[in-house]
Amino acid sequence: MMNVRFGFFFWPYTPEYTGRMVGLGEREGWDLVGIADTPGNAMDVWVALALAAERTRRVPLAACVTNLVTRHPAITAGAAASVDALAGGRVILGVGTGHSGVTNVGAAARWRTIMPAGRATTLSSVILPGRIPTSQPSRSMCKGRFARASSAYPPKTIP
Repeated sequence: MMNVRFGFFFWPYTPEYTGRMVGLGEREGWDLVGIADTPGNAMDVWVALALAAERTRRVPLAACVTNLVTRHPAITAGAAASVDALAGGRVILGVGTGHSGVTNVGAAARWRTIMPAGRATTLSSVILPGRIPTSQPSRSMCKGRFARASSAYPPKTIP
């Protein structure tokens, strides 16, 4: 039998609204609370997720969804790992090609040339477990941990 779970996501318009929405997800027993990454329309997704992490203890929190165009994959992975540390391992990193976030900054046409999807997901799969690539492949810039997200939800390249 399939274990069905339910979650919701929202646009983090203000800190107060974000706090109310994540509080609702926590109190009402939802299985996931997602926060939209939509630059120019709402708060920054990582600021909102940090706020959510501080205001909840149980419910998994997700970036629904970010992209690897408006932020370099290393920046996204670092932000996700930082918020995951605040949240006690409850963060899920949702990544897509982008919609409003990419369009709002005028990068929609640049997606394929800036960061081809295969390269971006490969780079993120290296970064998330803490193996930060540099221009010298034999060295790491830092050691990190984001094991839950990288093992429970491994990055996939979508053709």
